[in-house]
Amino acid sequence: MRNYRLLLKQIVLKELADHFKGYKFSIVFISCFTLMGFNHLVMYQNYKSRLLDVELASTTTSSSFNFIVKKAEPLSVYVTGVGDLINRVLTFDDKVTPRFLTDLQGINFDVHKQYFPLIDFNYLVCVILSFLAMIVGFDAICGEKQNGTLKLMLSNTVPKDTVLFGKLISNFLTLIIPFIFSSLFYYIVLTTKKDLYFTSSDNIRLLLMMLVSVIYLSVFIIISITISASSSNIVESMIKNFIVWATIVFFIPAISPSLSDLSGKLPEGRKIEDAYLINLIDKNSSMQPEEAFYNYTSQVLDYRNKLNKQIRTIELTALLIPSNAYNLCVTSLAKCGLEDEEDFRNAILQYHKDRFNGKNNYDFVYEGLDLKSSLQNSLKYFGSLLIFLLAMFLIAVKKFNNYDIR
Repeated sequence: MRNYRLLLKQIVLKELADHFKGYKFSIVFISCFTLMGFNHLVMYQNYKSRLLDVELASTTTSSSFNFIVKKAEPLSVYVTGVGDLINRVLTFDDKVTPRFLTDLQGINFDVHKQYFPLIDFNYLVCVILSFLAMIVGFDAICGEKQNGTLKLMLSNTVPKDTVLFGKLISNFLTLIIPFIFSSLFYYIVLTTKKDLYFTSSDNIRLLLMMLVSVIYLSVFIIISITISASSSNIVESMIKNFIVWATIVFFIPAISPSLSDLSGKLPEGRKIEDAYLINLIDKNSSMQPEEAFYNYTSQVLDYRNKLNKQIRTIELTALLIPSNAYNLCVTSLAKCGLEDEEDFRNAILQYHKDRFNGKNNYDFVYEGLDLKSSLQNSLKYFGSLLIFLLAMFLIAVKKFNNYDIR
């Protein structure tokens, strides 16, 4: 056991030294530090704009309508998700017939595109850092074979599993050290902002987001080494790695929406809203206001039912796609996931019903899902990533054990 640990340590140190002296560590560190800095700068400016929107809505008074507004979420400086839908300023007009959904055209959105917004923390890890993970490990095995060092290493009675573990650990550290350092540095920078405060719950969410990110990136590190152990030379491995990365990150998520469309094509919310308003305004309309309102609410309920089916389909398919599982897991933890939008919409519905029935005249207040609910929503995606990680590790061991080093 002692000899095994010593050999493993020597391999890890050798690999790390090669990465530090070469281009890999420099590329990863510069990319992480630069992109995260740009990311936090842009996202913080968006957060400040949101603060101004909330302040304007809270200071504006009117006798005819009330504002429906959600407070600015500090975690929005990291992840966007469906935040554009949750962080809107809506109005409730007391002088018109109350509707079951306010601002219906606002929910006429593509749920799939919500997870590839501007370059936020989510996009940075899901796309850019996963690509860097492939770059770090694409020549881990076949490169050693091509140089003749792999055969020499294994001829000295070094076990194959020791070599594999050493390369996995060194590649992991090469990617994760710059990632953790950059994340911690910019977190400290953000905590110095007077208008931004992370609660203890927010900090726990951030730690969990980091954990999920590390697991997700580990999946791609193992994939890159597995492909390297399945290739005869560096060029072949490079091409295979790029194809696999593009397939997992872009191609499969791009075709997954077609599966959700099988549950029924989503109608256009704006057309439903416009048709209802035209019936109210048009004096020559043969439809009575009560009938128009009934048709409107029926179409709205149909819209919501189809939207919910589409969301459920996306959640199920995400369990089979690492990038989608990561997206849904992180956005749930950041309080800007699909479940958060649904909960926000239900809160607006309840507010409308209470106002319409005259139960009370309270101001709309929405705090969002608590940490326990977010954990429950993200747990299945976290488990899915762990299964991906274990499966890829077993495949990597099998591939390397059967690898022809000649």
